[in-house]
Amino acid sequence: MKTSAVIGIIALSVLIALGLQNFVLPQRGAGAPTAAKESTLERVMRTGTLRCGYAYYAPSLMKDPNTGAFSGYSYDLMNEIGKRLDLKIEWVEETGYGLIAESLASNRIDMFCAATAYDPHRAKRMNFSAPLFYVPIHVFVRADDKRFESDLATLDNAAFRVAVIDGDISDTLAKADFPKAQRVSLAQNVAHGQLFEELATGKADAIFSEPLLAARYQEHNPDAIRSLNPEHPARVTPIGFGLPHLDAGFKNMIDVTLQEIQNERFMPDLIAKYTGRPDTFMPVTPPYAHVQ
Repeated sequence: MKTSAVIGIIALSVLIALGLQNFVLPQRGAGAPTAAKESTLERVMRTGTLRCGYAYYAPSLMKDPNTGAFSGYSYDLMNEIGKRLDLKIEWVEETGYGLIAESLASNRIDMFCAATAYDPHRAKRMNFSAPLFYVPIHVFVRADDKRFESDLATLDNAAFRVAVIDGDISDTLAKADFPKAQRVSLAQNVAHGQLFEELATGKADAIFSEPLLAARYQEHNPDAIRSLNPEHPARVTPIGFGLPHLDAGFKNMIDVTLQEIQNERFMPDLIAKYTGRPDTFMPVTPPYAHVQ
């Protein structure tokens, strides 16, 4: 056989071998197929466990310093959700309200299980559950401060200070309503009551808060603070749980369970247990409430 023919046969054999290798072996690089990432719903169903992140905020979630036992309406509600879904609830990570999205994205937690105000800035990076209830948010000033009586817009001035907690709804509202005012920023892990102290001691001229927390502060500090307009809150905000971004299946499971709970007496009884009265917060109105 001629040398040129031999070389041709060898070359053809190499090409065939390379073709078979490319056909049989998995492709590598940008176009290579990868294993599908396990969703939160799939992981929770596989393990039978829902891992909760949380932050302390009475009466939503509290911890006994002596026993370490949790309590609060968020704690009881999550246990009820776990019961109805036949899931174990594990409280695995304390995180600040400003770090909810990061904790969810890292997959260290499956859900942020403490009551959380809806916030558009958070919504860009995480989901929210269906509302548990609605909360009125008021602007509070010192009891003897009359500077903002005639016009709340007077606060929107660089001469005045609004105390906020970083990453909290108070920070969002201050930026939206009083962008020109100075913000006195407190760390995420401080107790909400510190806002009232900043106001009462003159370190701030105004704060945002819900009436329940203000009332508890006023019990021990009468005539220290007051709402600028008790009959008309600055906001009424929905409160829910924090969920992973872009995980519709998991959100659907939690929302359907909450809907079942909302159709019963569980929520008003739960709120009354921790606040003393069932109308502390504004309830979610059933969609059929106005049907004749």
